[in-house]
Amino acid sequence: MCRLKARMCVGQSPSLKEQLKSTAALARTPVAFRTTMPLAGLIGRKMGLRKVDVLTELRKRNLRHVLSLILGHLAPESLYMCGQVCTSWKEILQQDKRASLKRRNYVREVEAALKVRDVGI
Repeated sequence: MCRLKARMCVGQSPSLKEQLKSTAALARTPVAFRTTMPLAGLIGRKMGLRKVDVLTELRKRNLRHVLSLILGHLAPESLYMCGQVCTSWKEILQQDKRASLKRRNYVREVEAALKVRDVGI
């Protein structure tokens, strides 16, 4: 459908071509990243506020799959630091199995390194 529209609009304004390109790119987006209503107004209704807690907003809307994607991109050290931000973020990390496991393994490694250092002194 998008390719047909692109062929029809040859020679028209560049802005329309750009819109069609973005529509075609959206059509190629993996299904895992497509979403409709749950994200509507997630940040938009919070415009003008100095701070917006996106992770907590995603949790309130029960979008654990989105949280899991976000947390999956973080390094173990970053997950550890996220857990120290606030209790809400700590609970989010505890509810995500992979993030929780990465965080616990990181804590164990740091504790083991500290023990080795203390024994060596």
